[in-house]
Amino acid sequence: MSKPSIDYSLYLVTEPYRIDEHDHYFHKIDDALRGGVTLIQFREKEASSKQLFEIAGQLREMASCIIKYRSLSMIGWILPWQ
Repeated sequence: MSKPSIDYSLYLVTEPYRIDEHDHYFHKIDDALRGGVTLIQFREKEASSKQLFEIAGQLREMASCIIKYRSLSMIGWILPWQ
């Protein structure tokens, strides 16, 4: 079985999530998705596990709603090591 092809042509690395900028955070990611981002790396080192799960779920939902005729290659996680 071959590995799926990953399109790195327009790669977005998210900035740290701040609750006081919730709408702005997701608005910027929405704009990037609509602009043709092919890969998202969700990067968050300060959030709790619950917050990570919730934010990643919102990102996945956004991507699946916006990208209907093309595929987003990957949503990655950078987790804090403790």
